[in-house]
Parts: sequence; C-alpha cells; structure tokens
Amino acid sequence: EMRAQCVESEMRAEGKCERCMMQLKYCICDAVAQVRDRHPSCAQTASRVHFVVWMHHKERRRASNTGKLLQLLLPEGAEVLTHGVPADDERLQELIRQSGGRAFVLFPSEDAVPAAQALCPTSVQTAAPEPTAVPVAILIDGTWNQAQRMHKHFQDLPHIVVTPTGRSEFHWRRQSQEDRISTVEAAILLLEEIGEPQDGAPAALRSLLGELMDALGRQCHHDTLFEHQLPEPTGKKKFALGAKKMQKLLPGARGTPREQAD
Repeated sequence: EMRAQCVESEMRAEGKCERCMMQLKYCICDAVAQVRDRHPSCAQTASRVHFVVWMHHKERRRASNTGKLLQLLLPEGAEVLTHGVPADDERLQELIRQSGGRAFVLFPSEDAVPAAQALCPTSVQTAAPEPTAVPVAILIDGTWNQAQRMHKHFQDLPHIVVTPTGRSEFHWRRQSQEDRISTVEAAILLLEEIGEPQDGAPAALRSLLGELMDALGRQCHHDTLFEHQLPEPTGKKKFALGAKKMQKLLPGARGTPREQAD
C-alpha cells in the first residue's frame, strides 16, 4: 500500500506526468483533450457502462500502460484502482453495490459469457437492476502472470469475454499468446460488442492508442538517437567503413563521385 501511494511523488521526481505516466516532454494529455473534442459522443459512454481498471501497482508508473487511457478519455465512465490499496478496494466494493447486480470481470474462464450477452440481456431478469444502475466492467490490468494472481480477487463475480479478430496492434508490449490484446483494446472490443457507435468511444480510444504509441516511439528512440552523437570508429573498422561509404552527389550532378572528381 505504501509503495502504491508514493508512486505519484516518485514520478514527479523523475520528471514524469502523473496522469499519462510519460516523460513531461512527451506528455499526451493535450492529445487526450483534442481526441475528446473530436469525439463528443464519448460523454454518453458513461451511461452505458462504467469501466474499472484494476491495476497492478507496477503498472502505475509504466509509460507503456494502456489501461490509463480509459480514465484519461472517459473521466466520468472509467476509473483506475490499484490492487492492494485498501481505499481502492473499498471503492470497488461500493461500485459493485451500486451496479445493482450487474458487475462483471473481463477475464477468460470456462464460465465466461460474451460481453454483449451479459451487458445487453434480452431475457426478462428475475431481479431487475435499479433504474439508474450502470453495469460495471472490471478490467484486470497487468502482465498475464500478474493478472492471473489478481484474478483471485474476483472469482465470485460473473465473468465476461470479448473475441479478438486479430493480433494486438500495440507492439510496445509482447503478448504471451497470439489472441491476447492490451487492456484498452479489450475495452474497445467490449464497447463495440455492446453496440457502441464505432465512430464514438471506440474510434477515440483507437486514436488515443495511436498517440500513445507515437509518443513512446519519440521517448524511447527518436530524440535519444539524434541528440547524442555516436563516437567515431577507429582502426580497422574506420578503414572498412570509409571504403564502403559513398559520397553524396551534388544536386543535378550525374555519374559517380569519382567521375565528378576526375
């Protein structure tokens, strides 16, 4: 618990944004606001489903975490709670009570049912939910091994699944199996399967995932490559490189560099 509570102060000390977990130079929070402005219908998602991202404490500081995108884009329809923090567990239990018996955990299991079947029931229920109750979808957010351990916390809740149609597009995390996808991609599929307009929250989340991948690319590679000069090669390596290197032709010039020199 103490570790989870001091993460934000650690991120501030490391020059990271507390919300998106990126280095401040590559913060995507402005991009989040722009995506939300382009997709105003996202605000209606909160009336259809409330997401709970149940996050492993190690994910809280990882720039490559995708579960955070839900809370950033849908502040009224999603929240991140940290596994192992008593206050967050109390909040989870409160949300489960408020759901009127319609809280589900998204996790593959033998008794899991399709998300659309659970969240959009067609049959008459014996115990009708409260008129204002919004179904709660709990997404376990961590590595596969971490998720399996955290899943024990939810064994008493009904389980739902989504059906990926291809490989994960998020290449910054290696999936343990071909049919496994990132947390935000699972949320996108869930929204699509319950009938959310594809040009609404699903499209906005995909756009935001693209923003995250671009920012990760800049943070991890681009500036590091061009801001720091590599040392000059020496000895045999320098001679070999010099022999292979071709000079640039001047604009409009023809022939090889040697022909021009002659």
